[in-house]
Amino acid sequence: MAQGLGASPRSGLLAQVAGGQSQARVDQVQIRLIAEPAGLEAGRRQWFGLVIDHDPGWHTYWKNPGDSGLATSASWQLVNSQGQVLASLPIRSQAWPTPSRLPVGPLANYGYEKRVVLGFELELPKSLPAGSVTLQAEAAWLVCKDVCIPGQAQLSLTLPVAAGGSPSLSADAALFDEMRRRLPKTANWGQGFAVDQASGQLLLWGQGSPEARRGLWFVEQEELTNPAAPQSWFATSDGWLVKIPLSERPKRALAAVQATGRLQAVLKPSAPPAETPDVQGYAVSFRALPLPAVELSRPVWQSPDAASESHGSAGSSTPESSGSLPVILGLAFLGGLVLNLMPCVFPVLGLKVLAYSQHAHSPAKAWQHAVLFTAGVLVSMLALAGLLLGLRAAGEAVGWGFQLQNPWVVLSLVLLFTAIGLNLLGVFEFGVSLTRLGDWDRGQGPWSAVGSGVLAVVVASPCTAPFMGTAVGYTATASGPQTLAVFGFLGLGLAFPYVLAAVWPGALARLPRPGPWMLTFKQVLAFPMLATVAWLVWVLAQQQGTAVVLPVLLALVALSFAVWCWGGLQRGPAGLGRTLRWAGLATCLGLVVWLVWSVGHDRGSGSAVSSASPSSSSSAPSKGSAVNWQPWAPGRPEQLAQQGKVVFVDFTAAWCITCQANKLRVLHNDPIAQLLQSGQVTPLVADWTRQDPAITKELQRFGRNGVPLYLVYGPGLGKPAVLGEWLSTDAVLQALRQAGLKAQ
Repeated sequence: MAQGLGASPRSGLLAQVAGGQSQARVDQVQIRLIAEPAGLEAGRRQWFGLVIDHDPGWHTYWKNPGDSGLATSASWQLVNSQGQVLASLPIRSQAWPTPSRLPVGPLANYGYEKRVVLGFELELPKSLPAGSVTLQAEAAWLVCKDVCIPGQAQLSLTLPVAAGGSPSLSADAALFDEMRRRLPKTANWGQGFAVDQASGQLLLWGQGSPEARRGLWFVEQEELTNPAAPQSWFATSDGWLVKIPLSERPKRALAAVQATGRLQAVLKPSAPPAETPDVQGYAVSFRALPLPAVELSRPVWQSPDAASESHGSAGSSTPESSGSLPVILGLAFLGGLVLNLMPCVFPVLGLKVLAYSQHAHSPAKAWQHAVLFTAGVLVSMLALAGLLLGLRAAGEAVGWGFQLQNPWVVLSLVLLFTAIGLNLLGVFEFGVSLTRLGDWDRGQGPWSAVGSGVLAVVVASPCTAPFMGTAVGYTATASGPQTLAVFGFLGLGLAFPYVLAAVWPGALARLPRPGPWMLTFKQVLAFPMLATVAWLVWVLAQQQGTAVVLPVLLALVALSFAVWCWGGLQRGPAGLGRTLRWAGLATCLGLVVWLVWSVGHDRGSGSAVSSASPSSSSSAPSKGSAVNWQPWAPGRPEQLAQQGKVVFVDFTAAWCITCQANKLRVLHNDPIAQLLQSGQVTPLVADWTRQDPAITKELQRFGRNGVPLYLVYGPGLGKPAVLGEWLSTDAVLQALRQAGLKAQ
């Protein structure tokens, strides 16, 4: 979220609030700079603060913002009366009052509503000029309700320099007393923490009665725990233990706390302690210890999850993956069925026609082929789901098509599809291959059916079909078994047309008998495969830069020569010819490995946004001038909509064929291209070609687990309009007009 402030500064904001003002009104926030001392004392540490008053229902964030958000920050400096900077002031400590958990649909944030005072202990320079100096604070925050708006302000306060002795307190000292009352009280009854990877739980334990420790834990380390999940308390022989579910991506957070061996957390009691009713929370420190071998009694207490809490700001306009599991499974089946019509699956369609032609007049073999093909689809779909779940458990932010964000995977597919294309052209034959097309004249090859099912999933992964986005998006927050079920039904939908063709005698009877035509058809199928190779090389160029194109093409030439040598060996040459072909095969395969190794490493070619934005596609808009796509950042669309602008956001990736098809069909053609160029609509692009956790989190916020995602914001909409995965000109125009675009 931090990048949003840097990427989308508020036009004219600093001019509005600079110039000696100690307070400012910015959107839904009233912010004021205060000082505890009435004067500045050189060489001392003194307290200053920001008073933030939120409009009803709006909130800013704690140091750990929870599932999303951005902690409020400030930088400080002293300037003289001429505006010259005297010193930048280091922050020696920052006071964070005890936060609240703020439910946002199925997620939760940690932050503050109404009024909060954030304190900053600053170290003043050892010498200050006589008279007075000005303290300046550059504050930045994110304020959210149904939408999130980044804000910033430059505030200043002129204070006298104390000539000697400690200065008296200012008129705002009472606000610092209010701040300290809300600070968590330091407690020493925390003992240890450990992570149970098997159950996905963070364990905290300590001394004292578990009944007296009931409440909600706020762990300071971001992305370690699930903020919305319930927390379970247990009694132990000498104290208490609490289990907190880990987040979906705890890998980096775990590495951070394990490196220090310490974990800081704040306990907000469920009820104020009788002996200290004014205590808002407890700040507790834990040491990394081995997983405790304690015998737990029955659970003492469990805190509610965020969705069950009664809260003033509960609820959100955030779209969710709605519907029961049976509905989601039905959508997954329909999505897999429609996926057969998407352009990424075209290379497999021809292969299946060829395969069924072998068994056109043998229903038993056609049925066997269909069952094995379905098995290949299901096994590969479930393997993909298992890999996705494993990466999430390891802390990676991934979604549908995640494997194509890795250049090593794209390189592997480039080589695989080139080899398949050469095989189809007859350069060589597989012994047992993914497609086993070498068996077309023998009517054999059950493994070919399984392999073609695997291949269908491989080539389908860059595509998203209607119905599929909602179903796959459901898996972003679903359990492991539910995720596997969704992917299983997606695979069943993908395989269903081929099963139907196998059990429908009329369909098979319409296919011609095997004959010489199949050899020509087999060779024709090589060209869709080679076209896929060309597209994948383009994807690599978006990820790694254009410098990789030459070594990739050389690797393909070397691979082609290697398989040509192998084809000659299969035909059985003897003597010197055989030796030379083996030498050529080994040399070229070594060259392929060397070239692929050089390409697979990141060359630091710059951001994917600049190279893979919609305007850089090979198909330009009809008027010839490219759309001025601007980079998306968290909170930026909401900010522009607040300014009265209509915004179109394209969540895309270079490897997403559906995304590219939508550009060619809709976004790069009039009237949409003309509107995006006209200035009436602000076009933003969120490029997911390379992994980007901020984009992944935003996709999940809208119930999606992959691209494409199209959003429209504007003053005429209470919440963003979410368009379908398969765009149409009419749908885009309707959403833009609802957002506030003047009639065209």
